[in-house]
Amino acid sequence: MDLNQLNQYVDSTCTVYTDGGEALFPGLIAQCSGTLRINIVYDAETCCPYWTLKPASGIYLRLQDSQDSKKFIMIHGMVINAMNDHFFMLPQSIVFKSNEREYFRQPIQIETTVTIHNGQPVQHECILMDISGGGLCLHTSVEYQVGDSIQILGQQLYPDGPVHNLDCVVVRKIPHSSIMQPNIYGCRFHNPDDGEQQRLLSDIFSLQCSRVRTH
Repeated sequence: MDLNQLNQYVDSTCTVYTDGGEALFPGLIAQCSGTLRINIVYDAETCCPYWTLKPASGIYLRLQDSQDSKKFIMIHGMVINAMNDHFFMLPQSIVFKSNEREYFRQPIQIETTVTIHNGQPVQHECILMDISGGGLCLHTSVEYQVGDSIQILGQQLYPDGPVHNLDCVVVRKIPHSSIMQPNIYGCRFHNPDDGEQQRLLSDIFSLQCSRVRTH
């Protein structure tokens, strides 16, 4: 790839992800000269340590697009060397993505309740299987249709965590194959405001970092 196009991202903040889409820590692109130098913004309370980076392992940098707040940039490459407060990577590809559908998904498996369905109060038990900044996946024996609106109010993603009101539209349905199996629904968040979306992304990031530290 043409490294010249990466020069514009020097001094940009980023989030570092594994090849599998798990968050490691925030970073700063400090240098572009054949390889990228990424300074590690390390917080022992929320981030995994630098030694999770292994030479020759694949890695992603996620940057917000400065020209379009609804898009972000993914730089994929290979770790060359990792130091105490920075690492070097050899960039291999760069991709521009849309925030609405391209967020990383975080598995969670939480038993919860849909409390509003198409504007009506309900108590539909379900399991929240995964979540991202753009939507969620849930399992339930209840029958929903594509286009239905559902809300899960007062939801925490981890004990003592912030409360989120998850307002969704069903965009995908996988019907159960037997009476013992639940329906699977893919849902997109309905017009989230920027503040709530940032709080949700912060929680998801914390979950991803916690998961990496325990592996």
